[in-house]
Amino acid sequence: TNQDPRRKIETQTMLGNCFLEKEMFDLAENQLRKAIEEMPGMSDRSKEILYSLGVLKEKQGKPKDALAEYKKIYEVDISFKDVSERMEALKKEIA
Repeated sequence: TNQDPRRKIETQTMLGNCFLEKEMFDLAENQLRKAIEEMPGMSDRSKEILYSLGVLKEKQGKPKDALAEYKKIYEVDISFKDVSERMEALKKEIA
């Protein structure tokens, strides 16, 4: 049905990532935040969404905000994608 929450999250995530690619950051963040709010706990899907939010914050030139998003992933999965490398680079940028 149209009310299927998984479909809603998937749609919001895809929209958010499309807006991110087009550098429509406000729209991207809005969709990604809506998607993450719908997700209980920390799943692979929520890590993907948080990662996209981190990338978004990096592209906006907000390293502290990006680091905060990556830390949420790192706390539960230190080997997720290149999160640890991104965190190290951001720490150096902030320092």
